[in-house]
Amino acid sequence: MTTMTDSELKSILAAEIADSFAHLGGELSEQRRKALRYYLGEPFGNEQEGRSKVVSTDVADVVEWILPALLRIFTAGDEVVRFEPTGPEDEEVAKQATEYVNWIFARDNAGFLNLYMLFKDALLQKNGIAKVWWEEAEPATRESYSRKSFEEIQLILMDPEVEPIAHSEYQDQGVVIGPNGLPVETAVTHHDLVVKRRRKCGAVRIMTVPPEEFLISRRARSIEEAPFVAHRLRKTVSELIEMGYDRDLVGRLPESEEDDPTGERRERFALEEDHDRNAADGPNRAMREIWLTECYIKCDWDGDGIAERRKITVAGGGQEILDNEPWDGPIPFISLTPIPMPHRFFGLSIADLVMDLQLIKSTILRQILDNLYLSNNGRHIISDQVNLDDLLTARPGGIVRLKNGALPGQGHIVPLDTPLVAAQAFPMLEYIDGVREDRTGVTRYTQGLDADTLNKTATGINQIMTAAQQRVELIARVFAETGVKDLFRKILELVNRHRASSACGTAGCRWIRASGTRRWTFRSASASAPATRTRCSPTCEACWTSRCRPSGCRAASTARWCGSRTCTTRSPSWWRTPGSNPPTPTSRIRRSDRRRRRLHRRRRSLIRRWWRCSSRPGSKPPASRSIDSARPQTWLSTAPGSRPISRSSAMRWP
Repeated sequence: MTTMTDSELKSILAAEIADSFAHLGGELSEQRRKALRYYLGEPFGNEQEGRSKVVSTDVADVVEWILPALLRIFTAGDEVVRFEPTGPEDEEVAKQATEYVNWIFARDNAGFLNLYMLFKDALLQKNGIAKVWWEEAEPATRESYSRKSFEEIQLILMDPEVEPIAHSEYQDQGVVIGPNGLPVETAVTHHDLVVKRRRKCGAVRIMTVPPEEFLISRRARSIEEAPFVAHRLRKTVSELIEMGYDRDLVGRLPESEEDDPTGERRERFALEEDHDRNAADGPNRAMREIWLTECYIKCDWDGDGIAERRKITVAGGGQEILDNEPWDGPIPFISLTPIPMPHRFFGLSIADLVMDLQLIKSTILRQILDNLYLSNNGRHIISDQVNLDDLLTARPGGIVRLKNGALPGQGHIVPLDTPLVAAQAFPMLEYIDGVREDRTGVTRYTQGLDADTLNKTATGINQIMTAAQQRVELIARVFAETGVKDLFRKILELVNRHRASSACGTAGCRWIRASGTRRWTFRSASASAPATRTRCSPTCEACWTSRCRPSGCRAASTARWCGSRTCTTRSPSWWRTPGSNPPTPTSRIRRSDRRRRRLHRRRRSLIRRWWRCSSRPGSKPPASRSIDSARPQTWLSTAPGSRPISRSSAMRWP
């Protein structure tokens, strides 16, 4: 077997990167740039001088109205995602994993802002991309100590994380304890110390990736199945050296000839600067920016004929390989889209549904305003006897002079009538708004913009709002089942892989300590987001109560019943298979118990009714004996015309 050479690997990487740019830099990139321009309300490019240039903001309105509903679904509670146990032994593990992973997402990282950016990219730019990875860092902090004794300085320097930078000592008058136990004033040596403390730590990091920085094969359907996935980002020379790369190698890295092949980055920052800042020609060489591409590619590196996944970091367009290592973990990217397209990686965005309507509505609004302008400042037919300067100066109360003694009634100024068409255009605007509501589900009722809502029936308004909410709930479900669930699964995998020691965090108002996080690989741990968890506690298999001890809980093969008369037939999902009948003894005892209680209540009611009808003053049923042992015929038979009632007849009372 022949191992692949570096030159062959560079050619493969260069070809994959170029193919991804060709795929992204064509129609897809143009659609994303167009969506961003429509969201910002920029001109369309067909404006005419002296005419209206108003732009409707339908794309921004729809996106900003859907975002709050989506974020409320995912962030209303403390748990964005809940891990479901698959067996009774997994419940405590799943609970710890749920609390700790949600704590990592919300506290260790900017969870709300990450979801906001991720959802907004998906609604606007077809796909929202996020990256989750484990970051090993060794940050250095500077610490200063003054007026310390020699023993204190030695205690500080005993820490292996401390590196001394500067030290000075001097003498000063101080008070010490003498041999006789009394304070004595004498010369004392003090030390000033400056140290650098380096503490190695690791954590899960989450960031949203700009769409133009994410590269994927054009034939890919998903991230995990893609033969080539890459993240192309900018790094400074200082950041590359801090990441551990050789300083001489970083200094020789070439500049990228094509700064922004897709043009999306320039479109995003067009309002701020016309060019990107780069210190390549300036004195601050440490801040020179270099394009870095982190590739996850399938290739036959070892020559065995089977392509394996490898992580390769290259600078520029693939000219210099910085590292090359096998990759056996999950690809650290997740993607979500509001409208998935079958058998395609890139879906449709909400902006794709509204952009044409924004163009049509803006055109109608411009025509209405132009019509109003012409109606207020109309055109005229004039003769050579009219002073043009007076006619062209339109001001309130202005006069127009005539030449050579011409009179106004002689037809020297004839206005051209402009019909007002605004009344005919407003129904068209209503129609466009109705089409937008049908496409997106964002109606004027959900926005609170309809003034006639109180005049409509409550049932009709409820049906309209329910239909509109279904569209938003469908988008939320798609987000939950794709990107959000994958994101939290990868967080759990990273924690299991890297954090073997005990971890500590807070959940709500209490502290949790998850010891041995490698034990969180419970059987097929599934995540639901957002959904309610099916309870699976170590209790009775039939009634799901706590009468059984945890040790008495069994699996489906040895199902046990707790023996309680109140035992119901509800069973947890890990015990009862779909379509199976409930346990027969449980349902039989439940029916007999209900019948016995019903007959007992009827007999007691019958006895009390006969007692109220009795003529004996002060008579009452016996309280010292039970109902079964009472003899009601001895004190119910005193009423005129009454006869004793037996226990069997009381049992047959309807």
